[in-house]
Amino acid sequence: MTIVSRTQVVYLLFWTIMGTGILVMPTGIAHFTINDGWICASLTSIGLLITVIIAYAYSRTFENVNLAKSFKLAFGPIVGALVGIWYLIWLFVAICIIWREFNLFLEGTVYPKTALVVLAAALVIPISFGALHGLESLGRTAQFFAPLMFLGTVIPILLSLRYADFSQLSPSIADGWIPIFRGAILPNTTFMLQLIVILQVYTNLSQPKKIAVDVFLAGILIVVLSVIIEIISISVLGRNISYVTYTLLSVVRSIYLGEFVQRFDTLYIMGLLTTVYLKLTFYIYLTSLAITEVFNVTSYKTSVISLTIACWAGAILLIKDGTALSHYNLSTTPAYYIFTAIIIPCTTILVFRIRRRLATGPGP
Repeated sequence: MTIVSRTQVVYLLFWTIMGTGILVMPTGIAHFTINDGWICASLTSIGLLITVIIAYAYSRTFENVNLAKSFKLAFGPIVGALVGIWYLIWLFVAICIIWREFNLFLEGTVYPKTALVVLAAALVIPISFGALHGLESLGRTAQFFAPLMFLGTVIPILLSLRYADFSQLSPSIADGWIPIFRGAILPNTTFMLQLIVILQVYTNLSQPKKIAVDVFLAGILIVVLSVIIEIISISVLGRNISYVTYTLLSVVRSIYLGEFVQRFDTLYIMGLLTTVYLKLTFYIYLTSLAITEVFNVTSYKTSVISLTIACWAGAILLIKDGTALSHYNLSTTPAYYIFTAIIIPCTTILVFRIRRRLATGPGP
């Protein structure tokens, strides 16, 4: 059995969440508030706390059981399979959304004249290859690229400080707390609740009982980086942040040193490509693993290639354009993620504990 270290788990969770978080989080928050965007980012700690509690309760309830398999243990083979299918659909839609977001990014910034089908298909082979090599390969890849991606994030942030006007962060809470809470819903649900997917590889962790600590460490890093990105974006772009699709890219494009060191956005896009590849490959692996447990398939590898192709097609067919994607993220995602990533796992844990209690009888 493949075992990944706690360090690899933290790196994998951090960069898979921030891969698309860096891309769309500031824009999503700017729909509701601008000056107080950094407060919205800090409130993602609420979603982190909920996820940590669920992970802790799961580790104290199940022994050597992945999330998809726990549904059958709690609800029985029939209802458990139905819940597992809902979970699979959630993962499939999430992969399609991530893939479409990245396609739109490439289409609008790098390859405006390249057909969407070609852009989407470019990732099919590397994603399938990475997923077929399993979790250990993904963990090592995340661990190897972590220092490089860290430098690729920190250096542009430091260089952009010369253009920052921190007075644009004020006045704070001028419009009250309602816009702030509304702006915090998207990052809390769409990003923080995704940390729960690590329970799908619970049996592959070197120290599964400490999964709550690992989720907390990854989440804290996400919260800190999100707040820093929001502060820098608001300070550099000001009110224009609400008119920019990719805020951090606009910040990076404004950086230059003299007349010979420019176009840091090229390095930013290369780093973003790496993180999105990691996220998509990780999610394809998780979904393939869940398929084996829901439908009793012998090996996850049998579904990797077909699943990757299905997600490629879904990314093109399910989301018409950027407007439809934005509407889905703002209107549908919060309730969808709350039900799937909070209510279902909590219900699974509660039902399994009740059934185990009834089976063993009351204690002395």
